Amino acid sequence: MRKLRILGFGFVILIFGFGTFDFVFATPSTHIWAPSTDIQPFKKWHLTSDFYVATESNAAGSRPATVTNFGLTAGILPFKKLNMEVGFDHKSGYGDLDDYPWYFNTKIGIPENAFGEFFPALAVGLYDVGTREDRTDYNVTYVKAGKTFSVGDFSLGRFSVGYFRGDPDLLLHGSKEDNDGALICWERTMTE
Repeated sequence: MRKLRILGFGFVILIFGFGTFDFVFATPSTHIWAPSTDIQPFKKWHLTSDFYVATESNAAGSRPATVTNFGLTAGILPFKKLNMEVGFDHKSGYGDLDDYPWYFNTKIGIPENAFGEFFPALAVGLYDVGTREDRTDYNVTYVKAGKTFSVGDFSLGRFSVGYFRGDPDLLLHGSKEDNDGALICWERTMTE
């Protein structure tokens, strides 16, 4: 009965996470604001605190504001081969957008090696779902796969590739749409 209740709760969160795009946004487990295939395990809470400080002046000759991001993400599925996280962030340093600082995210995926030694980590998610339509609702969806490679005992790291797509009215480069593209990452923990 307890597992059924947990499954029901997970289903409600899943529906909330994917069914309320108009109301939510935040950063998931990431590689410097790009989503990773890492997902918080069940009952694991992750507190985020990031500061992004401009090192140069902008085109107008002034120094942009420091962007701060404080968030909370939690793992909500009790399975070893299927994980899901939900979270929220409070972001500031964006001028007028600071009036709508809340963003939400969700991600579901399969951990690396869950179904055998050569099985990659897989993740599908949604982030930067803001609370103000046409202002902060970037609604970035993505899919990503990652696999760790080693030569003997030496880890070459994890290589990840994926694709993202977000709101074409908000994700711009100048006046041109720039709302989709590749997600490519290499990461390695230095143990030497």
